[in-house]
Amino acid sequence: MFAGKKIVEIASYDCAACTFNEGFQPLLKVMETMGVTIGRNAAELAKLRDRNRIQAANRQSLNSSKERRTELRNMQSGQNDYYDEQEGIMYGAGIAN
Repeated sequence: MFAGKKIVEIASYDCAACTFNEGFQPLLKVMETMGVTIGRNAAELAKLRDRNRIQAANRQSLNSSKERRTELRNMQSGQNDYYDEQEGIMYGAGIAN
């Protein structure tokens, strides 16, 4: 069945939002509603991907993870400041004049 560019675009955004908010299980339900037969492997993969997604989110929400990201961001900022002091500004508005 043919679908125009706009319909395909909307469907893509819908699937992306669905996956972000609820995971892969609702996508299987959408596909099943469309008449696609969902096999055991697809169902297992969806469960695995959802489980991994939740575990990754839980890890990222830990205070130790947040502290480490802040530490890395501060180290990078300090390193950039050092490079700016050593090398001067390498680019910017009006620098070539």
